[in-house]
Amino acid sequence: MTLWSTPAGSTARVLVGHEAVELWSWTLTPGERRTSDAHRPGSVELITVDTGTVALDVGRHHVQVPAGDSAWFDATLPHTYANPGTTTATFRLVVFEPA
Repeated sequence: MTLWSTPAGSTARVLVGHEAVELWSWTLTPGERRTSDAHRPGSVELITVDTGTVALDVGRHHVQVPAGDSAWFDATLPHTYANPGTTTATFRLVVFEPA
């Protein structure tokens, strides 16, 4: 199920969810970004980048995750996913948000 998309071609799809866990597939076209509010206490997100580079802003922290790399972060902070590159970025995202 596609939960959001942009005219430029960026999309986020939920592949599967069960209770406190969701698996997502994302595509971010060059220059696109998506901001998320802070999640509930105890929430974490795990990202694996397949193509391109994803820039993560989590609270005051900034990191770029290139293709082939993974990262996790505290999703109780506001966070942003962005594509700073010139090619499309694709990545998988696991969201753990306990009740």
